[in-house]
Amino acid sequence: MQKTGLPADPGNTLRALEFAQASMEGLVFYDQAQVLDCNAAFEQLLGRSRESLLGTSTLQLFMPNDQEVAARHMFLGLSTPYLAHIPKPDGGTAIVEVTGRPWIYLGRPCWVATVRDTSHRQDVTKSIVRSQTRYRNLVENADQVILFVQGRKIAYLNPAAARFFKRDATQLYDYESLYLIHPDDRALALARRKAMIAGDPDRSVVLRTISPPSAQLESDTTVSWVRLYGSLVEWEERAATLIFMTDLTAQRETEERMRKALAHEKELGDLKTRFVSMASHEFRTPLSTIQTSSELLEHYSDRLSPQERSEALADIQSAVQRMQAMMDNFMAFGRMSAGAMQCNPKPTQLANVVRSVVHETLAADAHQHMVQVHLAEPVCDSTQLLLDELLLRQMLGNLLGNACKYSAFGEQVDVTLEAVQGFEADATQPMLRPELLRIVVADRGIGIPKSDLPLLFESFHRAANAVNMPGTGLGLAIVDRAVRAHGGQVRVHSVEGEGAQFELLLPWVAVPA
Repeated sequence: MQKTGLPADPGNTLRALEFAQASMEGLVFYDQAQVLDCNAAFEQLLGRSRESLLGTSTLQLFMPNDQEVAARHMFLGLSTPYLAHIPKPDGGTAIVEVTGRPWIYLGRPCWVATVRDTSHRQDVTKSIVRSQTRYRNLVENADQVILFVQGRKIAYLNPAAARFFKRDATQLYDYESLYLIHPDDRALALARRKAMIAGDPDRSVVLRTISPPSAQLESDTTVSWVRLYGSLVEWEERAATLIFMTDLTAQRETEERMRKALAHEKELGDLKTRFVSMASHEFRTPLSTIQTSSELLEHYSDRLSPQERSEALADIQSAVQRMQAMMDNFMAFGRMSAGAMQCNPKPTQLANVVRSVVHETLAADAHQHMVQVHLAEPVCDSTQLLLDELLLRQMLGNLLGNACKYSAFGEQVDVTLEAVQGFEADATQPMLRPELLRIVVADRGIGIPKSDLPLLFESFHRAANAVNMPGTGLGLAIVDRAVRAHGGQVRVHSVEGEGAQFELLLPWVAVPA
């Protein structure tokens, strides 16, 4: 049997026994599985006296299930530590770690076993395991997105995060964490991380995320608003960032709806103010004309020549027509603003409607201008299309009225009707039609300043060179909405001082003859 290196000297042995008695760990000397001696710590551990243990089989000190393991270590001379259970004085059991090694006891080769009570350590370990399990269950079942990031790579994410980012958790482990963030907000995320590392107490930031994550935006990308909170922690003995994400998308959408509602309410308030101002100004002139002409006829009719009386009556009629046109525009705009405008396409004799509107416009204009109608193949007198005739009349009436109003006396206005193939409205939103009706109203009038073109179809807007001319500022807004109600588009081309050209593009839906 291997020796310990201590000489077989009674003095050394006695000193060793003294040290053994002073040890805080249980020590038991044995040979042939029989207890030769033990220290006080071993007595206390088992709750038995040294005298009662001497000569006892060491195997009987263990619980039955552990005796086989103990016997193998003892009889094979194994010095590797092993765990075993021993009965305690209170009826319970203690978990001990046993390590045997060769020794010389009173000049006699034997073995000594160090018996450490690990019950407390095992309890602590179990407590730690329970805590880890509890926190893991908490994290795994949390609705909030939770991630651990190390070196900008995702080290862990909970199921809520996997669902939020529309990926299996295994697909996101070791994934670039910045790819979770919207490309436009990644610089913000990096800046916040640097500030947090530098000790900034503000650990949160609101930004956009994308799912599924990607280096760039894809066609199926979903953008969400989140509040991100980060904290520096240790993860598997390495520095990491613990991140919590709270989805703010619904809240932001609600705020955006409220903002739009408030903006709309403000817009309506502004429209009301502008309407009152415009109406009080625009109605004053025709009412004044009616009052002056009617008083002239009432008090001086006998002194007026037939021509003067006709002119006075014509002035009254013209003022009434002007007020009627304004009222029609107000009512049409009111229906549009209230969402009551409806497009009801019916078979419409296109050329007849256009000529009828031209006749009405020239009558109101006292035939001070010329209007020429051009029909280009395949448009002809018999062409019938599915259109809302009332809206079509409103569109043409406003465009023709403006063309005459802003053109010099005697100038010609041209109206062209033709069919064209599908067009692209702009580079981002193509508007494809198999075929379109194109109506162009062109004049040689004062034109439209370049700065007014973007605002031309807004309600009550008047171009800078037209503020001194009568008008409500509603005509073009009505044209725009009527065209869009048809699913079409209106375009304008103009140079100030050189006239204007308005182009209506409407769906071509022919009615079989």
